[in-house]
Order: sequence, then structure tokens, then C-alpha cells
Amino acid sequence: MYAEEKRAESRYELSSKARLRQGKVRYPDAIVLDLSQGGCLIDHGHFHLTLGTITVKLPGFEAFTGLVRWIEGQTAGVWFDRPLHPAIVDHITGLFPRERSMARANTMASHACLQGRPRSVLL
Repeated sequence: MYAEEKRAESRYELSSKARLRQGKVRYPDAIVLDLSQGGCLIDHGHFHLTLGTITVKLPGFEAFTGLVRWIEGQTAGVWFDRPLHPAIVDHITGLFPRERSMARANTMASHACLQGRPRSVLL
């Protein structure tokens, strides 16, 4: 996501397994690292994602569709086609909290990426 879009909504750290789909290709073992009404940060592991349309499915929820706007290493930023209702965001983040030490490392890496520095510098 572009920096100004990323800051338009509050982002909430979480850790949830997710299934991804791009076209006919399915990725069963991704992790959603943060979530906002407008999008999410995903760790897609070793799978080869591309920019463009994607479906993100969290356990117990309907799939969210959106666009992969950027890819950096094993993480990618997704911008949802339709914003999530704030109550849905609250419910999801309450179900899948993330450990603070891991959250801090990923937040620092995300900020480095936005500033044009490689993530590996901070990790």
C-alpha cells in the first residue's frame, strides 16, 4: 500500500493462519501479521505471490478480496476491495493476538520498508 493509504486507518497487529488464492493458485500456509479496515500485511512464506488480485481467508470468516499492492521478501501488503467493518476488525484482532516481541520486530521492518531501507538491516 502507498504510505498515505497505509496511515489512513489504524493497523492492528495479529497472528493468524490464512489461506490465500491468486487465480487458480492456492497458498494454504500464509500468516496475517496486521490488519486494518482497508487491508492487511501477510507473510506468504516461500510461495511466489504476484501483484494483483488476491483472496485472503482467515479461519472462521468469509474470504476477503483485494489487491496485492507491494511485495518485499516474504511479506506483502494487501488492499481490500471493500473496507472491513470496524467491529469485524476488532473481533479478528481479539481472536488472533500477536506476541509483543514479534510484533515490534515486524513493525520496525515495515517502517524500514516504507522508508526505502531493506528489512534485513533491522532484523
